[in-house]
Amino acid sequence: MVEHRFGRTAVPSRPERIVALGAGDLETAIALRAPVVAGADMFGHPRLRPWARNALAGLPEPEVLDGRRLALEEIARLRPDLILYVNSETSETEYRLLSKLAPTVAAPPGTVHPRAVSWRDQLRIIGAATGRATVAQAVRRRVEGDLLAQRRRHPEFSQRTINAGFFSGGQVTAWLPGDRRMGLLLELGFRPAGSLPTAGRNGESVVVPDELLTRLDADVLLLAAVGVDGRVAPDLLDLPLYRSIPAVAEGRVAYLPDARAVTADTPAGDFGSAFAIGGALGISTVLDPLCEVLAEAAAR
Repeated sequence: MVEHRFGRTAVPSRPERIVALGAGDLETAIALRAPVVAGADMFGHPRLRPWARNALAGLPEPEVLDGRRLALEEIARLRPDLILYVNSETSETEYRLLSKLAPTVAAPPGTVHPRAVSWRDQLRIIGAATGRATVAQAVRRRVEGDLLAQRRRHPEFSQRTINAGFFSGGQVTAWLPGDRRMGLLLELGFRPAGSLPTAGRNGESVVVPDELLTRLDADVLLLAAVGVDGRVAPDLLDLPLYRSIPAVAEGRVAYLPDARAVTADTPAGDFGSAFAIGGALGISTVLDPLCEVLAEAAAR
């Protein structure tokens, strides 16, 4: 039995046809070498990302579903014996519908902000559901070891505050500690700047109005604002208040691929998707290049 936010689910001792629907559930199952026949991409990308495909190591490649919608007929066609809907916005209604198709495991008990399940909790509950708890513990130790190695390599991170987020639709949205990306930055040793507006928070992010852009200032600012053309969004750079932020004026900004670039079949898209999807596999993929751009910004 596996406990989750909607109760307890009896799962097969060794499931053979797993469908993974939550954000990062597919990639986590792959990291555990669980038999996944299909899984959802949270951005609607139609193919398995190269960084996830490389981890298959001989396992059959799963079908990729559009994670932006819940298609029950499509899921039923796959004849799953276990459904993972862990890091998701699952309503109890959706959970009941999925449970009619196969035993379904949702977010851990006590989850306050769905789709903000920590990578450790996601790994633990998927490991328990797939009969791979021991493997999950080994994967966790490996990732935690990698994080520790980066903190030792970059002790300056612990001396820096950080704000981070993305630019889309003409506005900046800042990540809060409940967002996985911000959570990873904090695990690397950074401290939240504590300067963001409190109104409109949803646990994961907050929109920063143009008139409050200077509140983004921190020792290091990280923004996903690089388009498919490789340029930082001109609309962002044209904002006078953005240019007046000390971190921006002094070059203490690290820019990452934006939401459009994340869907592209490019190295930038691979990096952006791994950072956004996260989980044990995503963290392992981005850790070195992420720390490189953060170190450059922190040194300015």
